[in-house]
Amino acid sequence: MKSPYFMMTLLIPGPKCPGNDIDVYVQPMIEELNELWNEVETYDAHSKSNFLLCVALLWMINDFPAYGNLSGWSTKGKLACPCFHKDTHSISLRSKLCYLCHHCFIPMNHPWCRNRVLFDGKVEMRATRIPLIGVETLEQLEALGNVTFGKGQKRKCNISNDAYNRKKKSIFFKLPYWHGFDLRHNLDPMHIKRNVSESFISTMMSMVGKTEDTLKSRYDLMNLGIRKSLHPEDGDNILLPVACYAFSPEEKFKLCDFLANLKVPNAFSSNISRCVNVREKKYMDGSVMIIMCYCKIFYH
Repeated sequence: MKSPYFMMTLLIPGPKCPGNDIDVYVQPMIEELNELWNEVETYDAHSKSNFLLCVALLWMINDFPAYGNLSGWSTKGKLACPCFHKDTHSISLRSKLCYLCHHCFIPMNHPWCRNRVLFDGKVEMRATRIPLIGVETLEQLEALGNVTFGKGQKRKCNISNDAYNRKKKSIFFKLPYWHGFDLRHNLDPMHIKRNVSESFISTMMSMVGKTEDTLKSRYDLMNLGIRKSLHPEDGDNILLPVACYAFSPEEKFKLCDFLANLKVPNAFSSNISRCVNVREKKYMDGSVMIIMCYCKIFYH
């Protein structure tokens, strides 16, 4: 087989995906990376001479669930944010966790920091949390007990409070240079843009089954005591006040008509007009969100 047709082995995610056991599969690669870090004599076909090759892994690109499996910091629970880590602000609403205080990421002199109405009813004066550097991460990992992963292994994990949301010490810390990197994990923006955009536009268009503005979310606002103008009005029939971000029928028609008549270069995308129903004022395919991202309708 010719080299252009070689394909690396892939681990397909699913109900029986490796999860935290991914370290077992990554271990051979770690051994090779350690060997390549110590310089390996390599032949240069262009100059027809040998040279010493030194290879380093700079970072990884993955989605958010894989972030937890590879980094060892669980992306679930009260401390799910890997940037704010132990300072993650979360509250419990019925059977789910909500993560608020996102306006702490904007400058402290921004008027939104003192705006109680638009957010959670509190003034936010916290500074943006700086992600942990490698040395600080290793200090937290010292509080982590012995964790054994692998098929047929009984997992024993003695985690102290100082380990916070960490489930294991990532196998990538076996690389001698890994702890010195400020940026070790990157999130793949493709799926994030698509999912966020789909939730965003579905909510504005009030699409049944896809909108995030549901009766439960309105009751959550009532339980939090914020956005009183959006609280459900109880009676013989429960009424949901129209939100300021909801599109009117005319606005829905304009958006669908724009997408149905959108002209793009050849091979840029599929026929987007097939994914939009102008008469019913809705879209039928998630690829519309990707086209919107490419057209920079929501992202700049």
